Amino acid sequence: MEMMKRLEEACGKPLYEMFDFVCGVSTGALIAIMVNVFRVPLEECEQIYKDFSSQMFDQNKLEGARKLVMSHAYYSKDIWEKILR
Repeated sequence: MEMMKRLEEACGKPLYEMFDFVCGVSTGALIAIMVNVFRVPLEECEQIYKDFSSQMFDQNKLEGARKLVMSHAYYSKDIWEKILR
């Protein structure tokens, strides 16, 4: 987030005006969509991510490890689906 903020400051343009193609994996994909498709300002994007990530990863390590083994995801996929809706 900090690098994207500095890039916008240095160029004087929002990120969505600087790139024709963006991609990411996991968190990077979510941020790329928010910033470049929905044009959410970086400050707001950062707050949204912090709010939702605290919901997604609010579990003890043992429970997270069990979910990682059982469903290949450390987070709760039910909570994740609810957030995306």
